[in-house]
Amino acid sequence: MTAATLTRTGLVCHTCHRPMRRRGTTAADHPGTVLAETNTRCRSCYERSRRRRNGMPDLHARRRAVVEDVEWLTDPANFVDRPDRIAARLGYDSVWNLLITLRRAGRDDLAQRLLERREHIGREAVA
Repeated sequence: MTAATLTRTGLVCHTCHRPMRRRGTTAADHPGTVLAETNTRCRSCYERSRRRRNGMPDLHARRRAVVEDVEWLTDPANFVDRPDRIAARLGYDSVWNLLITLRRAGRDDLAQRLLERREHIGREAVA
């Protein structure tokens, strides 16, 4: 078995070593498995390598870069800009899309910091 390692549910991804299931089967039928794209790689690993091969950015690397930029921009020593301008500077069309990215990256604290700053600016405008 040189092509792939077999498990009870089918194949194992050579890149991430997660058990895979064949196309046409559901996750409910084979819990704890991922969809196989080829005999040796799961769908996620295949897409990641395809993006890298075609020069497309890795989504996880983009998300990490956005989190680092927001951390720096929302640091109290550097936080002088409005959240909508921060979102535009990072290439987002609205602050809400930036908040979604931060939450998907598991950084609810940064999303909350941006929301608080936005509310603070709104109160200053009213006063």
